[in-house]
Amino acid sequence: MNKKSLFGTLFLMLLILVAGVGIFFVLMWTGPETQPEDVPSSAKIVQTIPLVPHTRPISVSALGSVVPSRKVTLKPQVSGQVVEQSDSVTIGGYVKAGEELIRIDPKDYELALSETRSNLEQARFEREVESGRQVIAKREWDELQADLDMEEVNRSLVLREPHLRRAEALMEKAVNDIEVAELQLSRTVIVAPFNGMVVDESVEIGQLLNPGSEICKLVGTDEFWIEATVPFSDLKWVRFPQGGQRGAKALVLLDTGNGHIEQWEGEVIRYLSDLDPLARMARVLISVKDPLGLYGKSKSSLPLLLGSFVEVKIDAGELEDALVIPREALREGSKIWVVGEDKLLKIIDAEVLWPEKDTLIISSQLSHGEELVVSDLRVALPGMKVDPQPSTAYPELVIGTP
Repeated sequence: MNKKSLFGTLFLMLLILVAGVGIFFVLMWTGPETQPEDVPSSAKIVQTIPLVPHTRPISVSALGSVVPSRKVTLKPQVSGQVVEQSDSVTIGGYVKAGEELIRIDPKDYELALSETRSNLEQARFEREVESGRQVIAKREWDELQADLDMEEVNRSLVLREPHLRRAEALMEKAVNDIEVAELQLSRTVIVAPFNGMVVDESVEIGQLLNPGSEICKLVGTDEFWIEATVPFSDLKWVRFPQGGQRGAKALVLLDTGNGHIEQWEGEVIRYLSDLDPLARMARVLISVKDPLGLYGKSKSSLPLLLGSFVEVKIDAGELEDALVIPREALREGSKIWVVGEDKLLKIIDAEVLWPEKDTLIISSQLSHGEELVVSDLRVALPGMKVDPQPSTAYPELVIGTP
């Protein structure tokens, strides 16, 4: 390449460079102004909720089945033919205490009662006659006793005292026979011993019954029991009736489907002396009044049926200065993350006072202005800078009320 060509190439490159610099300055002076960008912060964003210490009611959760509080199989005590039967004596029928259920033919027992009354009149007559004879014998004794050897004569026999005692005994027996006959006659009418429902029946008009024959089975309707299983360690939280104090209140819950839960109010009445044979847990009886809603005492729109499997929440009192946190906010089994006004992460130990279904109740360990971290961090170190943002995931906990 000759010198002339090299000079031309260098001149062209210099011209292009000068033109580029000129264009740059033109754009700098005439282009739009750019705003300075913020330097990205190294603080990790965390979701937090404020917690307010408060008095929190607690309950012992249990599962159980509905069982009758009273049940009986009615059987006759006398034999005879059924001549009357109540319409209530049918499966599912409701009966009231004292209501007549069946009547056995009373004719034989009425005749027996009439006969015993006649026997009483006869015995009364015999006693009166013997009383008269004793009066006569005593008069004769008084007249003749001066001429008789007292040692040779039995005064009791002379005065007919044994005869009178026999007559009085026969009269007493006749009175007892009347009572027995009246009792047998009363037993021809079978009545309901309590308010109840017929769950089985095996009697018809015209049927011949004997003592011990099964008539029907009744269960009481004034009250049902829930036989609930409770962890043995939770019994200390359950209040049982003692010294005039009533047992703990309980809420009975039944899932009827489609997300609907029926509720009944109950009360703890006692615990059973043995453990559940399968679950090896303690068993507690809870009373529910008017479970079928027959007497207007139940607040539920549906009846609580025997055999239903229910959930029970037993009132266990209150915890003061408690904090309620989501279960997932407990880290490593015993720690929680909190953020103070300095926006620095703190890791503190948490004492779990009471576990609930979705939450945990812990003792109040937060300082003023500190909030609970409910989101996760890959690495959590005490004192690390964080950017707390309010969480909307737990509105029921944010308000700080149960």
